[in-house]
Amino acid sequence: MNKTMKVLTGVLAAQLAVAGLIYFKQSSSGDVTKPLLGLTSEDFDRVVISEPDKPAVQLSKKDGKWILPDRWNFPVSSTKWAAAMDGLLALKKTWPVGDTAAARKRCKVTEDLFEKKVVFEKGGKEKQVLYLGTSPEYRKVHFRPAELDGVYLAEFGYHDLAMNPADWEDKTFLSLDRNALFNIETPSVQVVNKENGFQVNPLKAGETSKTTEVDAFVSQVVTMPYLESVGPDLLPDYGLDNPDFTMTVRTKDGQTYKYSFGKPKSGDDYYLQTSRSPIVFKVSKTTLDALRSATRAKLITTNPT
Repeated sequence: MNKTMKVLTGVLAAQLAVAGLIYFKQSSSGDVTKPLLGLTSEDFDRVVISEPDKPAVQLSKKDGKWILPDRWNFPVSSTKWAAAMDGLLALKKTWPVGDTAAARKRCKVTEDLFEKKVVFEKGGKEKQVLYLGTSPEYRKVHFRPAELDGVYLAEFGYHDLAMNPADWEDKTFLSLDRNALFNIETPSVQVVNKENGFQVNPLKAGETSKTTEVDAFVSQVVTMPYLESVGPDLLPDYGLDNPDFTMTVRTKDGQTYKYSFGKPKSGDDYYLQTSRSPIVFKVSKTTLDALRSATRAKLITTNPT
């Protein structure tokens, strides 16, 4: 009996020791469910992302929306924003992988040695600074808030903090509501939104619209993918003084949008000017080819009589 009690006492002592160790780690390192950054999305209105020897990327909040102030106030992609900033705000304060000067230097999360630095500001005042360092494995990054000594390892992708401002652009900026359209007209065809869907108009006797091809054409128009915005200046090299292709889109509420595609002297890409925005956009040859190839002959079929 005494032997059994000794064994049980030893087990209890071991459990208490483990519990004490866990309590000590949590006390010294914080609750593992606590956010690494003490911020919410309402605590900052400007974010500056930088890398050594590269121009910084600035994101600012204006009228409740995030924009690129150094890029003609172009709107930021909500998807891109969620992947980056929501991802950072969701980081948890787990146990640090190190808290010495040597560890911070080794993981490249010091004031002078880092892979990326993110500065959060509110009303022109700095709220918090976050250093991103080495990545020991795929989508694993070392972090350190500037006010802490500890180095933390968490899941995150460096590509989510893009250093090319164009990567932050809202690529749905030129999209349209398909159901709101009345018609689309190019030099070679016109399609009209009717009760039973978009159809080539007019149709001669024995002709019908190819539903799949017409829908693909309309989808290309309403999504209007582009590579990047290039600003409001109409440079001669854009070729917009003599457009290579034009298109008109009309909506059910009476709006008319003009699209002009210019071919530069060099390169395969095209430039798009639209009455919907003062900004000029660069689009791929693939995008323009899809619009240009949607001729009347390809969008109809003639029924044998």
